Order: sequence, then structure tokens, then C-alpha cells
Amino acid sequence: MPQSRMRRETLHEKLKLCYQAVTVIHREGPMICRASLLIRLLALALAAGPATAEPLTLETRPLPLNEQKPSQASVGALTWRGSLEITGSDPHFGSLSGLLLEPADQRLLAVTDAGHWVSAGIELDERGFLVGLGDAEIDRLRDGDNRALTGKRAGDAESLARLTDGTTLVAFEQAHRIWRYPAGAGALGRPARSFPPPPGLDRLKGNSGFEAMTELPRGRLLAFAEDDGDTPTLPGFLWQNGKWSEIALTRRGPFRPTGATLLPSGDVLILERRFSVLGGLGVKIRRLPLAAIHPGATLEGEVLAELRPPLVYDNMEGIAAQAEPGGGVRIYLVSDDNFNPLQRTVLISFLLEAE
Repeated sequence: MPQSRMRRETLHEKLKLCYQAVTVIHREGPMICRASLLIRLLALALAAGPATAEPLTLETRPLPLNEQKPSQASVGALTWRGSLEITGSDPHFGSLSGLLLEPADQRLLAVTDAGHWVSAGIELDERGFLVGLGDAEIDRLRDGDNRALTGKRAGDAESLARLTDGTTLVAFEQAHRIWRYPAGAGALGRPARSFPPPPGLDRLKGNSGFEAMTELPRGRLLAFAEDDGDTPTLPGFLWQNGKWSEIALTRRGPFRPTGATLLPSGDVLILERRFSVLGGLGVKIRRLPLAAIHPGATLEGEVLAELRPPLVYDNMEGIAAQAEPGGGVRIYLVSDDNFNPLQRTVLISFLLEAE
């Protein structure tokens, strides 16, 4: 459903609730309490739906996969399908981390590590190449009391996952926690509920929380922390049957997980990033087979692609995937620019051929 239509219908429902509240008060409420009761009911009615997000104007500039070799159209097992550098009209736009896709509406949903969510329509050309973003909006994430998040510690959202019941999970670091938002359009503009955290989550360092999180088949959830230790594996957790179990991801050099997404087959793609003063930025995409994911497992997987100079990329932190109507899987990667003028918000599209 287009966002403008969704906003009109939401407003209509709110006004309907307000009208019903006034009617009840007028018919049954004593004169002396009508004013205070009206205020309470109006507040409840207006809070029933999502907060109205602000329109966001996005400007995009196409980027080749390889500026030094414009004819290059693939990397590893992935076929390039367009990339964009993105700037936004709102000063809060940027630092995108978690990423989800809304296939029915061809929209992307992202969270920022400054406590905002961003939604935008994906524009493809007749070849299926990414060429733009439109009908965008931005707003603050909200807590369980419907209060907007403010400050880095409260608003450092890093990853997203959509569960089979339609609810959306957001994982935060600094103040480590997982929140659950209701199903439906505008979910991240509604009050959140706490999701049970895994044991030991509060022991992770402030900047080493759940950077990679994705749903799995049969209502399960997989999450990895961006640990900064030197152990041969990275800590992870598997949620199934209402409880958490430990799981691990084999470390490959200085790379650490920053995003995860579920493939139609049930396998998982892990987005990994490295950074060093001498080596600079590097990005890998690793595939984990579903059959290997179980409590206590140490996951290895295979590398599908690696992005390094002169290929287009930046500080990539979000990954999302969806089945393509013509076959194969569409993959999107998005970068976190850290609100740093030396970095960019980059969105890259790839095609993974039929599995």
C-alpha cells in the first residue's frame, strides 16, 4: 500500500475513534468529568496508530561497480545490478545499519545508529537495475511508552529481523537489548516491547553488540555479535523453542559480522567487514547452509564475494535479500557513513543466480 494512502487511512481510523469517544462521553459521562475523560480518550485514540513520519527527499547518483573497469558486471558469485550514492534532505539521514525489504511494495526499511528508521521505494529500470529511491520518509524509533529515542546510547540501532508473525525485531548496542515492534505498516513508529535477551548479552562491550541478526525458518532467530577479541570464533546465539542457545562463527582474519539475511532456500548470508589503518576497508559476503545451523554449532560457510578496491563499496553494515520473479535472488547492501563527510551512504544491488 502506498505510504500516502496508509497515512490517510490511519488518520481516518484515529478520527473515527475520537468521534466514538466524544459520542460516548456526551451520552453517558457526567458533566463534571467529561473534560478530563475526553482528554484521556483522545490521547489513547491518537496514540493507537503509528506516529506520522516526516517526508524525506533523497538524491541519488549512479555508481559503476568498478570505476577503473566500467565493463565489469560481476564479483565472485554475484552479478551486479546497480549501485547508488545517496544523500538526504533531513540532517538525521545517514548512518544506516540494519536493512529489510518489503517485497509487496518494493520498499526498503533501514534503521540508523542514531535512533531513526528510514523507508523508501526502490526504483528499477526495465533491465532490473537499481536506478533510484523515492517516496521516502524518516522518523525516530520509539520505546515501550511511545517516546521517541534520543541520544547515542539509547538509539544505537544496528540490526533488523522480520519474524514469521510479521513483527519486527530491532537489536541495539551500547545499551544492549532487542525490541519487538508490532506487525503492519509503519511498525517502527509504534511502541516497542522487549524481546527476551540471550544470557550474557549485557557482558558484551558497548560497541560490540548484535550487528547481524536474521530470522530462520520455523520461527527461529540467528544473531552474531561484532566481538573485538582475538578468539578464533565470533560469539552468536540461536533462538528456538522459546530459548537461546550459543552458536559460533569461525573468524576469518580481521573480518567481523555487520549484517545477516535469510535466503529463500533457508541458508543465511552474513555480511562481514574489516577495517585497519594499513589495509583500509574490506567487505565479504559469506553463505551459511541451513543444515549446519543448530545449537552449539561452529559455522564456517563459503565466501560468495569480496569487495575491495577499486570496486564500489563503503562501510557496509546492512544486507537484505528477496526472491526475484524471473529466478535468482536479489541482494541489497547498504553502508553506514557514520555522519562522516569522508564516507558515503551507498546502496548496492546484486543478483545471486538460481540456487
